[in-house]
Amino acid sequence: MDKPILKLGDVVFGDTETGPIPFGGEQQLNIHRLVGGKRVIDAMGDNPIALDWTGIFVGANALTKAKTLRRMQKEGRALSLTWSSMTYQVVISKFTGQFEAEFNIPYSITCEVVEDRTELPSANSGSDVNQAINADMTTAQSLTSDIGDSTLSSLMTTLTTAVSKVSNFAKATQSTINTVLQPLAAARTQVTALISASESSLQSVTTVGGLLPNNPLAKSVASLTSQVTATLNGVKLSQLDAVFSRIDSNLGQVNSSLKTVSVAGGNLYDLAVKYYGKASSFTTLATANNLTDPELVGVVTLNVAKDTNDTGGILEA
Repeated sequence: MDKPILKLGDVVFGDTETGPIPFGGEQQLNIHRLVGGKRVIDAMGDNPIALDWTGIFVGANALTKAKTLRRMQKEGRALSLTWSSMTYQVVISKFTGQFEAEFNIPYSITCEVVEDRTELPSANSGSDVNQAINADMTTAQSLTSDIGDSTLSSLMTTLTTAVSKVSNFAKATQSTINTVLQPLAAARTQVTALISASESSLQSVTTVGGLLPNNPLAKSVASLTSQVTATLNGVKLSQLDAVFSRIDSNLGQVNSSLKTVSVAGGNLYDLAVKYYGKASSFTTLATANNLTDPELVGVVTLNVAKDTNDTGGILEA
């Protein structure tokens, strides 16, 4: 069986001209080591690994391909890299060719990923997004309590109420998601303001604890206490901001795979067979469009999720 064709910019690699290509990434973690051995770990985002491989260009175009890659490496432009279902935007960071003959050029190449555009499979169960959001909400509530800001606490209560009203985020419509996004945005705005205030408090002090000659002891102690409080709150606020960011990202993924179609009459059963392969998946279409009747009347525009969350043909309330 032939290997999937790999293309980098203007260069198409033949079946025998590339070796295996590793791909993947690492999650950037901010690890806070606390007293007693406890740790708080904030997931800050994915960092794709460099894509590197070796191969041999053979045939009449071998040297031309090698020279073209060398030119693209010198230019430092972002290039499209594709093979099979993998899609990236990359910059060639290193290219090395070994001239054996014009028709035989071994080479090695390293590409740094600008953007990983590969579409990853969605989770099969809605419990994943629900568990992730609920777990982050628990963490956010704890951090908010520790921070002790009354405005933030009030906003957190509003956000908690909004989240509690969503029974299943995986099936939620965009209008339902918006009822959570709005209080989430308000809470994040307050966190940003508190982080700024905390940083300003620390920057306003030029000596440790404000211990200046002839400075009253009570004033020095108050200044030191203020600095300690600002430092501790700064860490917790950064953690809370990271948690809110994850919640926002998870909410953004809920309907990211929706597309819309317009139909004239018909029913959800036939559409479910067309898009999901089985009539029982009509429940996915019904939930995504707030419908209780599978029969469609007139011209209707429907949201169609990429993946079905099949309930066996039972339309949940």
